[in-house]
Amino acid sequence: MTFSQTIPLQLYQNVASIWRDPGANADPLDWIEVILEMFIIARRSAGVKSALKVDQGELTPSIWRTLRAELDQELELPDRGHHSLAESTPGLLEKTRRAVAEAFSSNPEVIDSENARALLRFLVHAPQTGLRRSALGYFTWPDYLAPLLTALMGKPSEQPVYCPFDSSGWMPLLLADAGWSVDCELANSQAARILLLFAFLGDYKLKAHVNDPVRQPSWLEGEKLRQFAHSAAITTFGLRLGSDFTNESYERFPVRFHYGEGNQIAHVIAQTKGRAVIVVPESFLFRTAGGERDYKEQLVRRGMLAAVIRLPRDVFASYANVQSSLLIFETLGGKNGDVLFVDASDELGVKSRAKGEPANDPLQQIKSIVEARRVTSISQVATYDEIAAQEFNISVDRYIRDETEQKIENALDSAKTVELIDVADIIRPQAVPSAGETGHEHTLLEVSLQDIQPDGSIRTPTKQIQVDDSALGKVMRQKLEPGDVLLSVRGRIGAVGIVPEFSGPDWLASQAFVILRLRKSSHISALILYRYLASPLGQGLMHSLATSGTVPMISMGDVRKIRVMIPTVQEQREIERQYDKVLKLRSQIKQLEKLADDLNEASWPMTKISVTARD
Repeated sequence: MTFSQTIPLQLYQNVASIWRDPGANADPLDWIEVILEMFIIARRSAGVKSALKVDQGELTPSIWRTLRAELDQELELPDRGHHSLAESTPGLLEKTRRAVAEAFSSNPEVIDSENARALLRFLVHAPQTGLRRSALGYFTWPDYLAPLLTALMGKPSEQPVYCPFDSSGWMPLLLADAGWSVDCELANSQAARILLLFAFLGDYKLKAHVNDPVRQPSWLEGEKLRQFAHSAAITTFGLRLGSDFTNESYERFPVRFHYGEGNQIAHVIAQTKGRAVIVVPESFLFRTAGGERDYKEQLVRRGMLAAVIRLPRDVFASYANVQSSLLIFETLGGKNGDVLFVDASDELGVKSRAKGEPANDPLQQIKSIVEARRVTSISQVATYDEIAAQEFNISVDRYIRDETEQKIENALDSAKTVELIDVADIIRPQAVPSAGETGHEHTLLEVSLQDIQPDGSIRTPTKQIQVDDSALGKVMRQKLEPGDVLLSVRGRIGAVGIVPEFSGPDWLASQAFVILRLRKSSHISALILYRYLASPLGQGLMHSLATSGTVPMISMGDVRKIRVMIPTVQEQREIERQYDKVLKLRSQIKQLEKLADDLNEASWPMTKISVTARD
């Protein structure tokens, strides 16, 4: 049977429209599960009364439950573990069967393995399926991702590849489609059923355990974790486990992680003796404190982290615009004394693919770089000491500089510089506690980003906050003083302002800023620091330090290490003269703007209003 390219789309549209009325919020997996079960039942009963035949009478819930129970037993499928909308909505099963039969009107009784694989590829890649909101739809799965994973894992072997976590989505089936034998582990029983149904239809080598891999791993040999030569996974971004796993029996977690991605990475590594390929969020890479920092140090020191490959942002679009990277681990360790960093965001990104380049070219380029560990325009190798100097921030942009960043670095290397912490106290504003119930409140003013003027001056804040007596002492310890420099390190990176002399004793800074208070021993003034940070060079430096997460930010560790150019005395005097000239020019601009506004208000047709009023 030839599976027309239009059949998956027609099938999706027909069935989705039927399920939309009785269950507007129905998970797409609900009806995909029913479709797959209908396919299998039809194929198993070819030549006799088929579940897809339209002329055999209505497919009732009782008949369907019997057919499903037989299928569950025959294929050893996990329990559904959820309420069946199809069985509780009158006529929905029959309507679904007719829609399926219509899509397969040429031969409604049979769907072979090739047709099943074509349907799988449609569901994985077609954005209109809405599956990104389901247990299998964590990714929109751009066409390059599965080939990249398989290229980095090497040729399929007889040994199965381990693929855990619900967030890995379709990965187990895509690896199986590439020829791998796959042992997967996920907590969502419905997602596991769909993977197994597709595996049966597509003749894939795939086994699935329904379990939470981190809390209760199930791929075991006796009382120990089973070891796999290859593993592949996508971590769950932003996962919070809420429990202490440091004392669990399998000794997987050498540190306490702040986020669950670290636990998931450690679990995969503990279950792998060979190569593990894991997709992680950028946030894991740039954290330089706590357990994540210490764990990354261990991985680098032991030679287990082989490569970090930055992926395009559109991997998650339009589900979430989150920067992510692919990590390659050699869990036996000791093979590499350094880490390879590759920026594949442009080569695999939308712009590159829009040029019509052959799909395999960038994949082969990246594969070649990884295998040979070559230094190129998009790759660099960093030693343990170089990574330690970055406090084990392993974001790719810390090691691969673009042309602008390289010019900034060269300029800093050729000038006299000091670290910011050497010339200024750095104060991070804390959250202001809510007003209490004592009835004794104080009104304070909070400087926000919109209060910073183009010339760096800060206008009187308009935002008021109420602080209770009991918290006033703590809050006032972070009040602003004239001459403080405010630097935005969260959201709108690099906004800079100077607190004026007329600031009151009740000014505070919002949490978007850090407060830079120059020491008396400093050789530069607040104006010089402001001019440096506000200059194109300073702004470029700020943006090079910003993380690529959903909300850009600069870590406090990086703020302390910002390199500040120290001008000569003569240069400082010239900067002050230039700044005075800038202020005068801006004052003239404001006066001219007021004159223009006044002229506009007094000119035609406003003159007609005044004449009419006099008449």
